[in-house]
Amino acid sequence: MDLGGDVTSNGVSKMFFTIVAAFAEFELSRLVERICDVKASEREKGRYLGGHRPYGFQVTGDGELIEDEVEQNLINHIVSLRDRGNSLRVISDAVSVGSNKISHVTIKRILVDKNAYS
Repeated sequence: MDLGGDVTSNGVSKMFFTIVAAFAEFELSRLVERICDVKASEREKGRYLGGHRPYGFQVTGDGELIEDEVEQNLINHIVSLRDRGNSLRVISDAVSVGSNKISHVTIKRILVDKNAYS
């Protein structure tokens, strides 16, 4: 706008802004590629990248995921119950102890995470 009014009315201005927009889009796509590459590299190293902590793991100070033995045993029990054909709600009732309730939604997330981190 500081170039003196409507800068898109002639062909040269339109070409210039099209080129500038193309370079901006290219730089954005390169930025996304670099971020994806870093995340993939960190994931391969077993690093925790944020979000909910996968059940069965603890996060160390430097961002590594290490198995939690107690939670891993519970996961194995959940998987064996699921392999026997039990529903998520039946599994939830079976593994919930006292005030430590585990919902069927959490059971489903545990099973999905188990497949992702196995």
